[in-house]
Amino acid sequence: MSGMRPSPDRSDEPRINEQITVPEVMLVADDGTTRTMQTKAALEEARAQGEDLIEVSPKAQPPVVKIGEFGHFL
Repeated sequence: MSGMRPSPDRSDEPRINEQITVPEVMLVADDGTTRTMQTKAALEEARAQGEDLIEVSPKAQPPVVKIGEFGHFL
């Protein structure tokens, strides 16, 4: 036995920032408006605000994301 533990299953945790690898997402703003955009552009927008890009509905087409502080999302 190598002494290494398997990594915990994090499938129930939302993906954030670079963990979101799809090419396009639907960004939901705080006021409820939505827009479909390239993931890279959404991530740049989140970073410009000093926040995280958080995937809130991964099974939607395209996946739904929002911008916010990941620690507050949990």
